[in-house]
Amino acid sequence: MLIRTEIERLFSEGFIRYLICTSTLLEGVNLPAKSIIIRNPRRGKGNPLNANDFWNLAGRAGRWGKEFCGNIICIEPDKWEVKPNPNKSKQIITRAIDIIEENGTDFLEYLEKDTPRNEMNPSWESAFGYYYIKYIINQEPRVDNDFNNALIDILSSKAQHITLPDYIIKRNPGISPIAQQNLFDYFTDRTERIEDYIPVYPNDSNALEEYTKLVGRIGKTLSNYPQSLNTSRAILLINWMTGKPLSYIIKKSYESYQRNPKYACSKRLPVVIREVMDNIENFVRFSFAKDSSCYIDILRYFLELQNRNDLKTNIPQLNLWLEFGVSEKTHLSLLALGLSRNTVITLSEKYITNTHMSQSESLTWLRQLDLEALDISPIMREDIHRIL
Repeated sequence: MLIRTEIERLFSEGFIRYLICTSTLLEGVNLPAKSIIIRNPRRGKGNPLNANDFWNLAGRAGRWGKEFCGNIICIEPDKWEVKPNPNKSKQIITRAIDIIEENGTDFLEYLEKDTPRNEMNPSWESAFGYYYIKYIINQEPRVDNDFNNALIDILSSKAQHITLPDYIIKRNPGISPIAQQNLFDYFTDRTERIEDYIPVYPNDSNALEEYTKLVGRIGKTLSNYPQSLNTSRAILLINWMTGKPLSYIIKKSYESYQRNPKYACSKRLPVVIREVMDNIENFVRFSFAKDSSCYIDILRYFLELQNRNDLKTNIPQLNLWLEFGVSEKTHLSLLALGLSRNTVITLSEKYITNTHMSQSESLTWLRQLDLEALDISPIMREDIHRIL
């Protein structure tokens, strides 16, 4: 992040004249340019830019306050899978719900089967949450047709078996209410061992065993995680939440593949780098963050029913650890002040001795540092200067 931010600054200020990048320029990055040169653009792997994305990208050409217009240069547009249309026109935006309703029979069968995890379709699961929340707040469909009538009957039937309070269902709309009930029933069947299901700190001595179990538990109830990946994903979670640098996580993953003859040739370093970055973004900070947040909500509710408020205080801030990639109080305080994760990790490795500082205490500590004497990169030093 630090390097990216510095590149953006240098480009915006004109120190970098040409910037070669992927279509991530679409993702809200404010990098206006006088000219944009596009060659066979894609959004992610194997997804050619559609007309909306193309004009979104083209709209970055021309710097506000500097030019009246910008230049859009397309290289070999005839070879693009989706050819650009020089005449910009209005595009029809179709709701995901409308697409699901057009193929309503398959969706209703999915609900009838209790939204099975082994056949889980993320859009269907989100749609179920959407329809179920509308049902429990008594918002009837505006159209009286076969699909809506059958849907109401199914929702009414499913609601009789869902005992979780509405507020939990509403807080986790992307997860099937049936899956959420499955987790609650899982806890109910194991009341005498409920303390074993509270997530531990990632630097605990038994963290690997506990997080392997946690990934498996969530995979069996709320999601569809392959069991074969439970241990490797637990290692990734622990490394991320304990503040290990990306370079360390990539190195360890690469070394692990190289020790396995099955992957030594196919998992070259560029492949591993992309894989690790994708796993952190899509599994750690999205899928597992979403699922574990639901897990914590249901666990808290279950402990309340059991009058185990003594255990509720042991539930950690797992969502913060996953979002920011650190778990110590001082690290979270420094991130809250605005420092990047890389700067916080470097300071932690070399200079931080008190891991329990609040934001105000962390700010005071930063002000007492002799920044010019620190053995850190100039970019990190500037990161701290910005906060001060």
